Amino acid sequence: MQGQGATEYLVVLSVVLIIGLVSVSLLSYFPGTAKDTSSNAAKTYWQGAARPLHVVESTQTGSSTYSLVLENAEADPLRLTGISFGGAAALFSESGSTASNASDIYFAGGERKVINVSGDLGVSGEAGQTVGVDIKFTYVSSHGITGSQSGEQTLPILLTQGVSSSGSCPARGGGGTLHFVPELPFDDGCTALAPGRVGQPYSAQLCATGASEPYGWVNEDDFLSSVGLQVSDGIISGSPVWSSGHKEFGITVFYEAPPGQPSQSATQCFSIEVS
Repeated sequence: MQGQGATEYLVVLSVVLIIGLVSVSLLSYFPGTAKDTSSNAAKTYWQGAARPLHVVESTQTGSSTYSLVLENAEADPLRLTGISFGGAAALFSESGSTASNASDIYFAGGERKVINVSGDLGVSGEAGQTVGVDIKFTYVSSHGITGSQSGEQTLPILLTQGVSSSGSCPARGGGGTLHFVPELPFDDGCTALAPGRVGQPYSAQLCATGASEPYGWVNEDDFLSSVGLQVSDGIISGSPVWSSGHKEFGITVFYEAPPGQPSQSATQCFSIEVS
C-alpha cells in the first residue's frame, strides 16, 4: 500500500508540474500580459481616481496628434490652460473648434469634452501598442487659483501608428558620415519639432550620429537667440517670444577633427510652431 501511495503521489506531482509548465508557456505566448495589467490599472485610475480631470479615452489620431476625452470630475467649473507630454508643452484645442489652439478651454462641473492634442509624447512605440505617457494638465479653478495635475500613474495611450520620441536618440559617434537622425536634405523642407507656447519653457532634442564626439551645434544666422531660444549639446531650449505661427531655421552639427584629420558637418532645416 505504501508503494501504491508513493506512486499516486508522483503521478499527482507530475500533473501539477505539467500544468505549471503549460501555464508558463501560455503566458510567454501572449506577450505584454503584465504590461496590459498595468495599463488597465492606469486606465482605471485616470477614469476614476484622478482629480480634477478624468481622462475617459486617449487615442492616437495621427503621427503626432492625439484625442483625449476629458471630464471635469468636480462640481465647480475650471479652465484648462495647458497640456504637456513628458515636460514638453503640447498644442491643444477643443474638437470642432475653428481655432488652431485654444489658450483656455472651459469645463462646467461634470462636463465632458473631446480635446485634440498635438506634440511629442516623449516615448517610442509601435502600432497597436499601448504606451504610458507622463502627462500634465494646468488649469484655473472657479476661484481663480492656478493648479496642476500630473497623476499618480502614466496615461495609457493606444497607438494606431508607430511613434518615435525626439528625446530618444541613437548612440553618437562610432565613425562614418556625420548626419542628423532622421536625415532630411536641407533643400527638401524642414523637420517639424514639438510645438510650443509663447513665453512658456520649451525643450526639443535634436539627434545626430556619425564621425566622432564631441559635437558642436550652431544655429545658422543666430536666429534662435532673437526669438528667445538657444541650442546646446543638441537641445533647443528657452521660451519662444514670437507671437504665433511657425518659424524655420537651420541647425549645423559639426565635428572639429584634430590636425591632419578631416572635420565633418551637416546642416538641416527645422521648424517650431507656437501659439
